[in-house]
Amino acid sequence: MSKSNIISMLLDIETDMNNSLTPLDERYVAVKNSHMKYIRISDEFQYGDNTRRDLILKGVVGTVGTLKLIGMPDNWFPANVEHVAWHSRAAGLALKINDSRIITDSEELSGVKLVGRFNYEAFVVGGHCDDVIVVVSNGKKAATPTATKGSGTTTLASGTSGAKIYYTLDGTDPRWSISRELYTAAITNPTAGTVIKAVAHAHDSGIYQSDVMEHVCV
Repeated sequence: MSKSNIISMLLDIETDMNNSLTPLDERYVAVKNSHMKYIRISDEFQYGDNTRRDLILKGVVGTVGTLKLIGMPDNWFPANVEHVAWHSRAAGLALKINDSRIITDSEELSGVKLVGRFNYEAFVVGGHCDDVIVVVSNGKKAATPTATKGSGTTTLASGTSGAKIYYTLDGTDPRWSISRELYTAAITNPTAGTVIKAVAHAHDSGIYQSDVMEHVCV
């Protein structure tokens, strides 16, 4: 990541969201604080008008295209992750109380006081997972699986050594489908017209999820 390519990469995220028909509003991208400086000094802004340059130098960097930028500490990002982009409809936020207690003898106020600790969790809504994009370092994305039909079976494979492959035969998305299966052996050739979808990852090795393969059986 550098000042010469960061704007282009962010606009690539916007293009992918546009192609996935992600709504134009409520798009966000979390950017490492160390990368926010690249945005401010990027080549794309080098010849901007004086007002824009003044805003950039003052740190007023709010959006790139339709993406709302959020600077975050570098150590909040998982290893080998550069940016995380999402639309609000895809990221469900659950809030739950871990524990709580009622204090009736507080010196701070009259009446009853409720004290609790909260735990925040985030999860991706399966049907909108195309609205979440994770940009990872070079070589840290698993190779998209391939399907090869044999005399009686179909074999799935990924070019990433040690990658796990999950697949479906009912046309659902293997990234989240409850019917997905872990590929362990060649599949008996499905009926012609069956759609095999598969995805690979090697999370234990820091290799992130591949694109989804779609193979129509013949």
